[in-house]
Amino acid sequence: MIDVVELFAGVGGFRLGLEGYKKADSIFYSCLSNYSAEIEQANYFNTILSNQFEPGSKSQLASKVYRKRFGDIGHYNVDINNLSADDILYCQDKYGKKERPLMIVGGFPCQDYSVGTLLKNAKGLKGVKGVLWWEINRLLVELNNIGKVPKYLLFENVDRLLKSPVSSRGSDFATILFCLRKLGYTVEYQCINAAEIGFVQKRRRVFILAYFGSPRGLLRDAFNFSEVTPGKEFEIPDYKISKANIARLQKKFVGMKKSPFLNGGLMFDGKVLPFNAGISKGSEKLQFADVRVDEANEHIFPLLVQDQDLVQWKEVKDGKRFKRYKPDGSPYFWSEGSMELFQKDDEPLRTIITSEGGVSALRTRHLIKLEKPLYGCNYRILHPLELERANMFPDNFTQINGITTKKVGFLMGNALVIGIVEKVRKCILQYELNSYP
Repeated sequence: MIDVVELFAGVGGFRLGLEGYKKADSIFYSCLSNYSAEIEQANYFNTILSNQFEPGSKSQLASKVYRKRFGDIGHYNVDINNLSADDILYCQDKYGKKERPLMIVGGFPCQDYSVGTLLKNAKGLKGVKGVLWWEINRLLVELNNIGKVPKYLLFENVDRLLKSPVSSRGSDFATILFCLRKLGYTVEYQCINAAEIGFVQKRRRVFILAYFGSPRGLLRDAFNFSEVTPGKEFEIPDYKISKANIARLQKKFVGMKKSPFLNGGLMFDGKVLPFNAGISKGSEKLQFADVRVDEANEHIFPLLVQDQDLVQWKEVKDGKRFKRYKPDGSPYFWSEGSMELFQKDDEPLRTIITSEGGVSALRTRHLIKLEKPLYGCNYRILHPLELERANMFPDNFTQINGITTKKVGFLMGNALVIGIVEKVRKCILQYELNSYP
């Protein structure tokens, strides 16, 4: 068994992917089976500590949902700055077993890398949210110093992490690899679009898996690469960690127009072997129709969009091209392409973002055409169940007292596609069971 620490836990996406979902019958169900079959080797992954804290939020909504579904045991609703290795050891002693290996997982906040922020404003590791990587590194160093360095790490972030910041493409990710090399980890990383492997949402994220020893190709097996085109090999230097040496490392990337990390790769003994991986799409592909609610049986009145508002919806989704000026006064043209007005039933959803739940016109919001007109309306926004299903959560998972569609949209915009985690789980589990008969 492996004891798991879930950082930046949100509402528990990593936990569901690793442990499965426990229903009233006490069986842990697999999300890949749409929660109809028991997860393989239930209880092999055991979450001993979870940490979720939203700075500046009085409601701490994600933490409330987490506690509602998983209970209070081992849950810390505190700023990660106040979390220590001692807390992890305490929880392992109380809720796990000291002799078990540890695994740390989490989707550390991505606002400073996200496409939701204009590229010129993305601050990367120097941004407020990006700084939180150093809190992860602090905990890893603390655990390493007492002989409890985690056996596995599994992190998720937006794909922009691989090419952030603009002034030195890839230097932020190089810094993360630098920290992991100092701890002796081998690292696999891969950018994956959930829709490419058959899931219902076009959510592109980078997954980072770290462990010790020779490369195992676990992400390759999890995502079923169809082809791999290798890039140029390079090395992450073995400097001593200091501000000066980090600046020295990042300087190597200054002026790069493209990230050398491509869309995937691995680091072994400090050497980075980047590649572009093609993904076998497979025969089964979910589309919106597979997760769409039955409008006749759901309360959708609050979700309706008035027909007179469609002019605004068309305006925000139309293509645009404006003349703008650089700081030095020279002109340039800024443009963005048009988007389809409403979601088609036979296509996967676009990326769910935190501003999804609302009826006002917004370029990134999904507009759904009603199967039958209702109260003079022909369109609506996504239903909370559809938002949950987009990330493969159980139905009504986020439904607690006082929650609105807008809040569900915020929670699901911050979540991840659980099926990806379970696919990685399967490969780790297979390796563990084969290595230790």
